[in-house]
Amino acid sequence: MGDDRNGQQRSDATEVMELRRLPSAFGRSWEPSGVRRVVASAVLAALAAGAIGAAYLARETDPDATAAVLDTTDSTEPVATTEANDGNQVITALSTARTSTPVVSSTTTSLTTTTSTASTSSLTGPTTSSTSPPPVWRVIQQLDFGPAGAPVASGYTRVSPNEPGPLTLAGGGIQATDRGLPDDVRRDLVFANGPRVFSLPVEPGLYRVTLTLGDLTNPHDEMVVSVESSTIATGVTTAAGDFTTVTGEVEVSDGELSIGLNVAGGADPNWVLNAMVIEFDTQP
Repeated sequence: MGDDRNGQQRSDATEVMELRRLPSAFGRSWEPSGVRRVVASAVLAALAAGAIGAAYLARETDPDATAAVLDTTDSTEPVATTEANDGNQVITALSTARTSTPVVSSTTTSLTTTTSTASTSSLTGPTTSSTSPPPVWRVIQQLDFGPAGAPVASGYTRVSPNEPGPLTLAGGGIQATDRGLPDDVRRDLVFANGPRVFSLPVEPGLYRVTLTLGDLTNPHDEMVVSVESSTIATGVTTAAGDFTTVTGEVEVSDGELSIGLNVAGGADPNWVLNAMVIEFDTQP
């Protein structure tokens, strides 16, 4: 038993001597205690590198960070201490020392959007319409224009060159003709090749005037219609056998309603007129 123990001690001593002969990267003999110191230094270096890497990763992955600084704060890190035991240095305990470790400090600025919603309050109560009531029309004249011998439409009054009826003609004479068709209102007409004005005595108020223009056998173009010296239609054109109506409203204050007809050029020099209806607004 004693020989075996002595042989084991000689083997351990031989291994220690061989290790001491190995070259050291730090300029010292390669002893077991040197190995432990190298390992401890490597562990501390790895911890520091990991902290720096974490700081860089946090800065790169935080899109809201407006400022990121790498500073150092005091922290407590484990440090190895050694003591001698039977001629060999061994690690016996871990003590603490204050070391500088990199820490990432970041400031994040967030943009806050405030949306204002407008609220509208309304008051409910009686309302008064600012619009005038619609007119209430009453027919005061229906005039059929044509020669004295032509039939007169029912309810109409004849107006001819020699029988002006209730109207007063200004601007010159007029001519009349009867085509026989299509009906008593449109079969006959009066015409002229210059401006003429028909006037009717009326009380002040709002009036509506409707004229029928056309000719069974001849076309007419570029006719102009005015009421109270205001033009209500221009460029009125009818083909042979066609008829059209022109309507205008006017306020009369001088006691006389005037209706004018004229031609503004065109192929035919004459204007034509078949009938006229005059209405008065009875709405007070």
